[in-house]
Amino acid sequence: VIDEKGLRSDPSFKPSFSPDWLVEHDYVGRAAVFDPRALSKVGIAGLSRSKPHRDLLIRLWEQGHSPARIEAVLLHCRHPAIATGEEDSQFAQDVAVRRGLPATAVRSGRESIELRYPVPPHTKVSIIVPFKDKPRLLNNVVDSIRRLTSYTDYELVLVDNGSANPATRALIDRLASASDIEIVRYDEEFNYSRANNLGAATASGDVLVFLNNDTEVVSPDWLEILAGQALREGVGAVGALLQYRDGSIQHAGVVIGLAGMASHLFSGLEPNEVPGAWIDHAREVTAVTGACLAVDRDAFVAVGGFDESFELTGSDVDFCLRLIRAGYRNLIDPRARLIHLERRTRRGLAVRRNDQWRSFYSYHEHLRNGDSYFNANLSRQTSALVPRTSDEPGLEALRARLFPISEQHRSTRRLLAQFDTSTSQIEASRRTTAGSATSHGRRVETATWFLSPFTHVYRGGIYTALRVADHLTERFGTHHRLVICGEPDTDVASRAKQIAEAFPALSFDMTLLPPGAEPDTMPPTDIAVCTLWKTAYALLKFNRCDQKYYFVQDYEPLFSRADAIYGLVETTYRFGFHGIANTKGVADAYRAYGNDCVHFTPGIDHDLFHPGEEAGGDRPLRIVFYGRPSRPRNGFELGAAALTELKARHGDDVEIVSVGARFQPAAFSLEGVLENRGVLPTILDVARLYRSSDIGLVFMFTKHPSYQPLEYMASGCATVTNRNEANSWLFEDGRNALLTIPTVSSVADALGRLIEDTRLRSTIVAGGLATAAEMRWAPALRRVSDFMLHNR
Repeated sequence: VIDEKGLRSDPSFKPSFSPDWLVEHDYVGRAAVFDPRALSKVGIAGLSRSKPHRDLLIRLWEQGHSPARIEAVLLHCRHPAIATGEEDSQFAQDVAVRRGLPATAVRSGRESIELRYPVPPHTKVSIIVPFKDKPRLLNNVVDSIRRLTSYTDYELVLVDNGSANPATRALIDRLASASDIEIVRYDEEFNYSRANNLGAATASGDVLVFLNNDTEVVSPDWLEILAGQALREGVGAVGALLQYRDGSIQHAGVVIGLAGMASHLFSGLEPNEVPGAWIDHAREVTAVTGACLAVDRDAFVAVGGFDESFELTGSDVDFCLRLIRAGYRNLIDPRARLIHLERRTRRGLAVRRNDQWRSFYSYHEHLRNGDSYFNANLSRQTSALVPRTSDEPGLEALRARLFPISEQHRSTRRLLAQFDTSTSQIEASRRTTAGSATSHGRRVETATWFLSPFTHVYRGGIYTALRVADHLTERFGTHHRLVICGEPDTDVASRAKQIAEAFPALSFDMTLLPPGAEPDTMPPTDIAVCTLWKTAYALLKFNRCDQKYYFVQDYEPLFSRADAIYGLVETTYRFGFHGIANTKGVADAYRAYGNDCVHFTPGIDHDLFHPGEEAGGDRPLRIVFYGRPSRPRNGFELGAAALTELKARHGDDVEIVSVGARFQPAAFSLEGVLENRGVLPTILDVARLYRSSDIGLVFMFTKHPSYQPLEYMASGCATVTNRNEANSWLFEDGRNALLTIPTVSSVADALGRLIEDTRLRSTIVAGGLATAAEMRWAPALRRVSDFMLHNR
């Protein structure tokens, strides 16, 4: 706006084209330029007399045109915008009628117009609420939904993440008796995406509403507003206006790049401090918060749900971005209002590094080019609509702030302090193990195992270590003390439950050793075993045992770059513990430090992994890929690039399936290349997939062969892997595997040879089966226990 003195004020910096907003509110005004060729196809018959520019823009959009936006200041006006009137209401209703929408234009809010979209009859809505304890919050959200919600055809799906509070259990028992409430048990380490995906899999509704347990309903019509919007053609995620208890705004849409990575528009502001048009009308946004997000079930399924490679934060925005890439529009409808007691459920928890990196990767395009629905002339340093200054930092500054070099230094310093060890401590440990020579040949009655925190008993090498423990119980009656070296909030009880289910005959108890605790305060034991490099430092300081063993499952220094952390890891191999090495290559590396060591060749569960008749048939040739983006040693990027090239060569003749980690193929430009099945529910599902596959691809860039190629072999699946001298004792090129140098073309060529040369593929399958037939657990475990007995 420009006044009589030429002074300019009240800038109107507009978002990209937002048809829903434009129908209800003329945010564009007179600043529109049209291509006559496009207008000639639209025509002017029936064009709104009072809103011609506005009507033309919407009609062009309806015909598939995408109105562009210029983000420069091009126009000044003498007078501010005219208030909404009856003509606006009639215009919105006319648009709805022309488009065949069953919407009704009504006046509401601060003299504003809104289109109401009714929910079709017999439409069921599923409200999914993950929770863990916090019974008061859970009771409040359930009570407010049931007491205030005017729409009645809904169900509540409550996802319980291992609640242990007696008050919570009592509340769950009471709620479970209701016909409209379903309780879903989720006893793994909490993953926001996984919890919501489990709820969605259980839900029976046509519309899914994901809701935090720290929310409460305010507007009775909230559910029919969200569901009505979500069921519209082309609409993806729909969010609500969320407010703090004091009435100030908590969420009015998510802006990528706001306050860093992404943040909520108008957060912390009072409603009367915000331009009314922004919170009185439905409008397009890039993303909405998962604290209250509605989506049509078909749209949810179409993009694969929430990406479970995120752990706590970021997956809701990523989900919305994937909806946009799939052709949907995301909306915020502020007429649906709830209270959100933000961070009541996760108070004090920092954003995890994994989530930061995954978010940065997912949001990168929008961080670089700007959020479409937030004008580049607006500041990204505040949630208010404030003009941006010329010195605001860009993407590189954001990257430096989020992932500074100084933080790497701080992390290294923390680890150096946590695992600080003196020469005298190493000497004391050596004296302990040297003194056991007099006890040669005694039985192992008690054993202490130092374990790193783990998410599941079948992952991270824990299962193999516990096989040895289970064998010792069977052979000697050994009782084991399993010590998790973790943070005070580590869920020991759930891990113990997993172990008991996996090894029902194992005699054990479990305890926690938090950082800073003294291992020597624990009871004495016959032997003690460490399992990963961090646990070796705990074992070093535990001298109330006769002998110490290092269960070595890979050359762990290779997991770190060549820095001080590499030194911390490598030093553990100089502690002088007896070695129990998983394969000969790992044993050779451990012996190089002057240690005595026994190695075992892993066995295969032949009852699970064996050839079947599922492979072949009329379907395309199937390739299974062990793809784990977060594990550099598994070469995910190499596999992704090689499989992309392979798919381009062979097209629909091949079907590629990735397992081992949850990720969205679109996030790695793998849409149409492969299907990701993530972490399969059971080991039986893994075996079935391998039996039904023709070729298995896996990379191993350390000294230990992954179990995947062994299981491929046993299942009659031809194995392709990289050349690795440490594993030459196992793999013979052209006999039981096809070995390749780790370049994109070489890997694609190796896979292509097996696709085209059925005789070669049959030869490798036969050789793999012969190799796998010799790999059994019983002799391997006996070899390890004999070594332990000898050193007693």
